[in-house]
Amino acid sequence: MNTTCTKSFNNKAKTIQKKYKFSNLILSLLVMGFGAQMQAQSYIENFVEIQDLAYKDWHMKNQSSALGQNDWSQGDVKVFSAYEGGAKDYIAANYNNASGFGNDNNISNWLITPNRIFRNGDTFSFYTRKRLNTIPDRLEVRFSNNGASTDTGNSATDVGDFSKILLTINPALTKTDYPTDWKKYTVTISDLDQPTSGRIAFRYYVTNAGLEGMNSDFIGIDTVEYTESKTLHTTNASVAHEIKIYPNPVKDILFINSKKEIHKVVILSIDGEKVFEKKSKNLNSVDVRQLNKGVYIINIYTENKHEILRFIKD
Repeated sequence: MNTTCTKSFNNKAKTIQKKYKFSNLILSLLVMGFGAQMQAQSYIENFVEIQDLAYKDWHMKNQSSALGQNDWSQGDVKVFSAYEGGAKDYIAANYNNASGFGNDNNISNWLITPNRIFRNGDTFSFYTRKRLNTIPDRLEVRFSNNGASTDTGNSATDVGDFSKILLTINPALTKTDYPTDWKKYTVTISDLDQPTSGRIAFRYYVTNAGLEGMNSDFIGIDTVEYTESKTLHTTNASVAHEIKIYPNPVKDILFINSKKEIHKVVILSIDGEKVFEKKSKNLNSVDVRQLNKGVYIINIYTENKHEILRFIKD
């Protein structure tokens, strides 16, 4: 965007936020519907100060079988330095996440990322490493499709809503299969039927762990990046759209203009909850009078195309 467009866009966003009293999170999602090629959901976290993570909708939950002396902590320059930025700019977990010893002493320490609306093709990447190649460590990356939920269960073996594993580093807990130098990992979101509100979580999960255990030492995570898929990114203003909706904002009937026959419409709330679905031949309008005021995502399906647009219910 050039400077003039950027100022105009920001003024429009502020006007919308003031009129409808949207939170910053909802505004950021709404921005994607008015700013061409804007990717408001994408983020990069470099862990400069981990005490600020809570303000960014990150969550930490230590469910180790016997809680240890610490939780996720700021990077320790005495162990190793960050991948980039300041030497301490990473987040770390270690054997002191659990206490005691024995096969039943397990570390299960969760680091949960911000709530986003995920689409097939979105990518999630990060760097990680451990300290020694003589003691096994393990890290899981898991996915929940249950909106803003942070439910990971209660025990060290529970996973709650995060039942889908996207990636496991060193699943067999060998001494050599977790990198001892910073290494980048990337996962691509797939197998979603539609845009889905959820979260991704890191789980430092090590069995027979703790100070007296055979496993668990010290790991770091740095430069976490979530990027929306450009192929599914849509805007109401783009002339590339084959499907248009109007009026927007809408009070009663939302009209759909498409050159191809529409056979299904699904509307999601801003939290990813399905609030409306209709299947019919040649759909060209939707009655939204029953919806509460707010921002919604509409999925429009033709025979060979799926478009995602956003609208405001006035």
